[in-house]
Amino acid sequence: MNLITKLLSIVIAGIFLSVNFACTKTTVEPGPSTPVNTGSVQFDISYEIDGESLYYDTNRYQNDFGNVYGITKLEYYISDITFIGETGNKFTHHRVNYLNAKMDSTNVIHVENVPVGNYSHLELSIGLNSDSNLSNNLPSTLENLNMFWPEPMGGGYHFIKMEGRFVEGNGAKGYAMHVGTNTCLIAVTIEQPIVIGAQNQIELRMNINEWFRDPIIFDLATANYIMGDQEKMLEIAGNGHNIFSIK
Repeated sequence: MNLITKLLSIVIAGIFLSVNFACTKTTVEPGPSTPVNTGSVQFDISYEIDGESLYYDTNRYQNDFGNVYGITKLEYYISDITFIGETGNKFTHHRVNYLNAKMDSTNVIHVENVPVGNYSHLELSIGLNSDSNLSNNLPSTLENLNMFWPEPMGGGYHFIKMEGRFVEGNGAKGYAMHVGTNTCLIAVTIEQPIVIGAQNQIELRMNINEWFRDPIIFDLATANYIMGDQEKMLEIAGNGHNIFSIK
């Protein structure tokens, strides 16, 4: 092969390689996914009776049945706070929170890492789900110890203790609305749009008269002590479905 032929072969080979290189598809591996923006939510819990503020140890309130009553104690648990998105997406905060209406420090719940965005409603439980409602499962604080549900009745914890007195005849009589056991977990739905940004503060207001209202109009005179009465506990649990609203 003469010199001119060799040079021509080299030039043609170079052109061929250049064309193939130019036509090769380049694949770019995707980088890390963009992290979801999240925010924090502070829930402030307050209490009323049909618009009237809660005062203790005074028989000044009236339920739908007509019982005139007062409150001396209100303790309960909130758990599984769930934000329901407009497209059906969910975020659940699984921590169990003890609340005592008389103790301001317990009436604040902090929830972190909530994905920012628009939510159609909020769901939560009053009580503990079956995985958590086991004797000695919660930290051994005085509050949790006082919320024990008796072992002979199934163990676990009280979901709510509401106590007080109501007017009967010329005097007053005590009542104790104690609810527990897994079948009486209280499911609450709050149908109100929520927009979550970086920092959020939401007031949840409990209307105590709702415990006696819907769907069962409750008479304290016929069921003033309901602990262990499965039928009455289920009635109170069912009435709790809209016990909270967002203010």
